[in-house]
Amino acid sequence: MDYQKFITQLPTLYEDWGTDTVKPKSPRFDRVLEQVESMTTTTVMQLLNFAVECMEEGEYYCEIGTYQGSTLIGALLDRDDRPAYAVDNFSELDDPGETLDLLQQNLNQFNLKDRVIFQNQDFEEFLLELPQEINGRIGVYFYDCAYDYRSQLVGLLLIKSILADRALIVLNNSNWKTVQQAQKDFVAAHPQCQVLLELSASGAAYPSFGNGILILSWDASRSDRPSSAKARQQMTPAALRSLYPLDELARHQGDLQRLYQEAIRCQQQQDLDLAQVKYREYLLWHPEAVDAWLNLAEVARQKGDNLEAIAALLKALEQQGTRSSIHDRLGQLLEQLDRLPRAIAAYRKAIELDANALETYDRLGQLLKKMGDLEGAEKCYRQAIATHPKTAEIYLYFGQFLTQTDRIEEAISIYKQAVRLAPHKRECLEKLESAIARRESRQNS
Repeated sequence: MDYQKFITQLPTLYEDWGTDTVKPKSPRFDRVLEQVESMTTTTVMQLLNFAVECMEEGEYYCEIGTYQGSTLIGALLDRDDRPAYAVDNFSELDDPGETLDLLQQNLNQFNLKDRVIFQNQDFEEFLLELPQEINGRIGVYFYDCAYDYRSQLVGLLLIKSILADRALIVLNNSNWKTVQQAQKDFVAAHPQCQVLLELSASGAAYPSFGNGILILSWDASRSDRPSSAKARQQMTPAALRSLYPLDELARHQGDLQRLYQEAIRCQQQQDLDLAQVKYREYLLWHPEAVDAWLNLAEVARQKGDNLEAIAALLKALEQQGTRSSIHDRLGQLLEQLDRLPRAIAAYRKAIELDANALETYDRLGQLLKKMGDLEGAEKCYRQAIATHPKTAEIYLYFGQFLTQTDRIEEAISIYKQAVRLAPHKRECLEKLESAIARRESRQNS
């Protein structure tokens, strides 16, 4: 792998390199994200794609943690002669089988299935078995899996024996202290490995480099070890604390609960920056805390950082994927980011999980109308009425849709049904009177 070419030419592929607004000059990766559910960025995809371009003949790209395949597709896009190995067991997802199917569909869609050797298994087992297959020919290694210290370090230790003589190691989530400490410990023990580039991000799921990207070079010919003083400087106290024994962690539970309450108080007082910091720190220790992820998502949304909000909601769904309300919130944020097909999928999932999600029916119907699918929108509203034939709100939603699409007579009929169901609900009568007035105005004009 020609990592010197990579590091020299990489900045030329971007606009605003070195700033928070950095983005690829090429728009081709945007088209991928329009079709594939993902929390990566086009900036990361461009980086991986160029890394693959810099591989030598006969080398492989290796990706740990694929989700639905966006980074895998980004890395291999327009690189027709480059093969890849990839692994994921989807263990943190609510429906691993569904995600695997989506990954395979996405690879098929971009004509990559025959070039990717994918294994549905634990990444440690995968890396232990891989040497028999490739004999030291991994040119680019991208790790986007668990970000705890052990997983990070084990991944590095197992991949080193099957890297090409010159290779590139790309680690995602480098904003996390545990990732930083694993990298530092690995580099300190391996003179062949050096830090090539640190691309930090200003926040979680940031539009530039997501949760941060760390790039290491591997050169089998290097042998200079770092000094002991430099090695000691490589310590990250926060990460080291996370390695405390479980009984030590238990002694900190009281402090962590206070930290969580402080985060809630800061959120209530609209001190959003501090609330965000405290929620992140708490979640480092308790990544299974669904409500904390939801609170962090709301803080990020209020700050206008929809990408971090989406990332937090996806983390909540990893823990509790059957909560309709989380899918609904995800759909709203995706809609704001103009990722409309993915928003529709989120709304449909919310309705599938909870047929009583009345407002979600309306959001889905309005979005389908916005996209020009009037037949689909009407089907959505009629499904809602069939499910809740005695709920006036559904008739109001449908009546509004009919009015918006200039079907006034049908809207009047629907509003009359709403009035019959809820004669004391003022909004029902007001909507009916407004529709009748609109019909009369049209007849008189």
